This record gives sequence, structure tokens and C-alpha cells, in this order.
Amino acid sequence: MTESFESSLFPVPLGRAAEPQEVSQVVLFLLSDESSYLTGSEVVIDGGLTVGVPRKCLAPENLF
Repeated sequence: MTESFESSLFPVPLGRAAEPQEVSQVVLFLLSDESSYLTGSEVVIDGGLTVGVPRKCLAPENLF
């Protein structure tokens, strides 16, 4: 990762980008029988970025 990319992750509470395996584990869970009771749900994989942040603050022009 480049230094500028890493510094852009400052607002993410976990302080890093997700690993591909972390994202794929969520996808596999959603495809499995274990998620059979989930309906109409949105699963956000963002390292906690959107927790408690007003939506207008998440507009691309306001993020970094």
C-alpha cells in the first residue's frame, strides 16, 4: 500500500483496509445456510467507518 492510501484510512476505526479474505468470509456466510434467517439486511464491511456518522458526511467529497 502506498503512504497516501494508508493515510486516507485514518477515519476508519480499525485503521486499515479489509483483507480480501475478510470480505470473502462475509460473502460465504451470506451464501451459507447459517444466514437463512437474515432477510432485507444490509451488511456493511467498512471497518466501523459508518458507525455513528451522519450519511451526509459519507458523501465522497466529504470523506478525505
